[in-house]
Amino acid sequence: MTVLNLPDPGHPYVGSAPQTAYNQLDAGDFAGYGTEELFAVPLGSVILDLMVNTLEAWSASVTFTLGDGVDPDRYMDDTIFAPTATGTKGMKQDAQPGSGGGHHYVAADTIDIVMGGATPTAGTAEFYLQYIVRNYMHQ
Repeated sequence: MTVLNLPDPGHPYVGSAPQTAYNQLDAGDFAGYGTEELFAVPLGSVILDLMVNTLEAWSASVTFTLGDGVDPDRYMDDTIFAPTATGTKGMKQDAQPGSGGGHHYVAADTIDIVMGGATPTAGTAEFYLQYIVRNYMHQ
């Protein structure tokens, strides 16, 4: 899996309209416990929504959270992610800080998935991000 870099402010595709980004990972992307970067977000990013669609259930005992370098479960904790079940879940179903109304990044960061519990032997998920990148040069 490769981290997806969101466009920087000033990129021709970045405007006031929300943008979307997509990434996918499967069990082979994890060599063991740890963190995988899903999206690199530039300064000024406003995350509006983050959803996960689990296509293939992850193996038993695997846990996941979705967050960033400051708060590893800012968008979704393991209970909402529910990695051993298939289906679509969204950050707005979670009570984590930043999940209901989104989050504004005042410094560049990454949106990460943190895996624990057990090394997965099966599982596939798609990640959908809706965001705006504010161009600070035009304030």
